[in-house]
Amino acid sequence: MFPSTHLIVSLILAAILFPFVGINSLIIIVGGVLIDLDHVIYYWIRFKDINLKNAYNYCKNIAQTEEFKKKKKVFMLFHSVEFIAIIIILSFYYTFLWMLVVGIIVHLIMDIIYELSTFKTMVKSLSLIAYLKHVKKQNKK
Repeated sequence: MFPSTHLIVSLILAAILFPFVGINSLIIIVGGVLIDLDHVIYYWIRFKDINLKNAYNYCKNIAQTEEFKKKKKVFMLFHSVEFIAIIIILSFYYTFLWMLVVGIIVHLIMDIIYELSTFKTMVKSLSLIAYLKHVKKQNKK
């Protein structure tokens, strides 16, 4: 899914919640959009290239890459249940983080719908444990 779609949905949700939670609603945008920084970090580590345009183009076209066709799964830290669990735990101490959780969950729901409708499978593994099991299974083939 494109960052612009995540931005538009996050802005709408922040506007809807603004009367109830005030300025904290803007944190939804951080959770809804900046969560995709893990895609850029993955690209930087994988290709040793810090060009944002190259990272964007790679992520936009990942389904056409041989790596995707071979593995059909990627692990993105900020999209994982482990990361969300940490943020939820921190939310009990820093209540403004609940808006971050809302943004992340809406983002993930949008990604899941997009991936299932486009690829007929989940491209991103939503858990590090599930990803490692998938990699182990792939390595046995």
